[in-house]
Amino acid sequence: MTKRIIHLLQYTELALYGVLYFIIAGGFIDSIFFPTDSSGVRFITLATVLVFVALAIQSKFPRFLLHPRTVMIFGLFVIVAVHSSTVPALLVGKFSLQYFYVGFLLLFAVTGNLKIFTTASMLTFMWAGLDTFPKVDYETIKSTLVWYIPASMIFVFSFIRIRNLETEYVEVLKEELMKQRFSVTESQERKSESSSATTVDEDSSVIADSMVSTGKELDNLIFFIDKMYNPHTAAAFVYDKANNVFILTSAKSRSGMISKNIRIPGGASHGVIGQLADDPKLFRSGDLTLYNRDLGYYTGNVVVASLVVVPILSRDHGLLGALAMDSTEKLAYRDEHVDRLSRFSRIAGELIVNVVMRKKQQQNAERFAMFYNSALKFGRPNLKMNDVLDSLIGFIREIDDISRVTAIAWNEESAICRVMAVAGDTNEIANGYSFTPTKGSIFHSSVVNNKVEFVSDFRVIRQRAPLYVVGENLNPNISSVMVVPFGETSADYRMVITVESSRKNYFSTELRHIVSTVIRNAASAYEKSFLYQKMEVQATTDGLTGLCNHRHFQENLHVAVLQSERYHRPLSLLLMDIDKFKSFNDTYGHQIGDLVLKVIAKALTHSVRSTDLAARYGGEEFVVVLPETDEENSMLMAERIRATIEATPIPTERGILSVTVSIGSATRGSGSVTQEQLIKCADSAMYQSKKSGRNRTTAYLSGMEDLIDK
Repeated sequence: MTKRIIHLLQYTELALYGVLYFIIAGGFIDSIFFPTDSSGVRFITLATVLVFVALAIQSKFPRFLLHPRTVMIFGLFVIVAVHSSTVPALLVGKFSLQYFYVGFLLLFAVTGNLKIFTTASMLTFMWAGLDTFPKVDYETIKSTLVWYIPASMIFVFSFIRIRNLETEYVEVLKEELMKQRFSVTESQERKSESSSATTVDEDSSVIADSMVSTGKELDNLIFFIDKMYNPHTAAAFVYDKANNVFILTSAKSRSGMISKNIRIPGGASHGVIGQLADDPKLFRSGDLTLYNRDLGYYTGNVVVASLVVVPILSRDHGLLGALAMDSTEKLAYRDEHVDRLSRFSRIAGELIVNVVMRKKQQQNAERFAMFYNSALKFGRPNLKMNDVLDSLIGFIREIDDISRVTAIAWNEESAICRVMAVAGDTNEIANGYSFTPTKGSIFHSSVVNNKVEFVSDFRVIRQRAPLYVVGENLNPNISSVMVVPFGETSADYRMVITVESSRKNYFSTELRHIVSTVIRNAASAYEKSFLYQKMEVQATTDGLTGLCNHRHFQENLHVAVLQSERYHRPLSLLLMDIDKFKSFNDTYGHQIGDLVLKVIAKALTHSVRSTDLAARYGGEEFVVVLPETDEENSMLMAERIRATIEATPIPTERGILSVTVSIGSATRGSGSVTQEQLIKCADSAMYQSKKSGRNRTTAYLSGMEDLIDK
């Protein structure tokens, strides 16, 4: 059939609607402008009565007035009822009643529906006979019968047009399926039965996510079902096996009491749709009131009489969803409707499977990118431990529906845990928080046994098995939990990563593998960072006292002198020596001498500011760099250090001992004093303190080194 004929039929249908609407509107206009005309009054009175009748029928049968052809029937009743002398003046002599019969017949011929066309033919001849009753006008019937021939031809053309549209749409769907199949990798198409069985649970969440978010693949299918069968509601559901729920993703309804994303739990107790989870078989009823079953997808009370529900099945993926169409009329659907809806369900199944494959391809690409980026990030040299943890948390948080990631350090000896880094939607866990995990908790089981622990629904067990400690105040929306230890490290603690999600059964086998892989990569980078930082500390720290060593002191003093010279800021240096330390060593031994050095280093650390640098200069000598400090303040700092060391007791096996120090201070002002000169000046001031009786502080004065030499 050519497109011209199809367009001609469509224009004919629109023209017939327009003619009848014009006639009815003309009758009302005539009644308004000519109120004395009894025919006009009768016309509008009868039309008003018919409107109320229509509203009464509409309340019982909601689909009755939702199509223009129903209005055509009411219009014809109006014309027949007020025929002859009762026709309004505006219409007399303008139209022949025969045209109304013919137009009515042609209008239903355009539908291409045999049942509707047969009923319209019977009504047409019946009204033609009633119009001439009691004396039947055979000429009218004869002329109407003549028009039945072109009406029959139009019906045949329309019938063929509808079937061609159906065939064409099915072919379009098949072509679309083929295009989607070519976009899927060959390995996915050749998936074995054994491997597909293990991925059903994992694919179910992918199906739900992809179809709920788009639904476009099923929208066209539902649109076509609605056009073909004119149901009260046509709906498509996707089955989320992980959560055992049917999700309404696409629907077209004459009722306003339905909305997308309605969720129907699986199970026989949840109506016709829900029972498919237990028994995925076709359901058909011509009188649903006999079953007393709830449909579950209406938000209000809708009286449905006929219902057909067909499961969407796949050989590899099992139950994928369902197609449903209902009607407010009893016995509305026959075997041919069920067969065609079953065919649509197979098409819907292939559409959903292709969506799953595309979604999995996209996920695989995203996860490969995550692996690649994490490998680049964790493979960078000189990466700090905190940077490793922050990057790890960032990578895991990029995964959909991850609500929180926490990095926790666990000390096996003290059994104390400390939160090293955390990022999430809620803030009941803070960075730096310390706690002792309860024995039997999920976290404790993971760190003690050094294995991955995961929970599918933490809300069910949180009362008897806490995540960290009994009585914890965690987010009540936590559902899925995964605890992954780093494994053995060189540190004196174990690093553990906790991953949380608000989705039930979220951590599938594939996702657990992904998270564990990223964490293992991070653990390797963390170990390298720890060893590098430890080696860096050893290279810059004195092994006995824990203060900076001589080399690190010289490097920092060099930078401080340059900054002082560039910005014209003061810089002071304190140099101190333990009084009579050689005789102290000879008297008490080197072990107690080492203890003295440690105690003084600790007292020195507690005395200086965070911006200052304390270091072991060599032997029993110590040094402190004081940036942004003039001579007056440097002497105050020196005196505070001296008094602190003097008052610090040193407990030993031979009793409580104490020592004193002699301190020299040198300050660099606006003049050009080099690093070597600053150290020499502080050294001269220190020797002046020793010459003056020890246990004192001395500020450098010009020429002091000459007095020391003499």
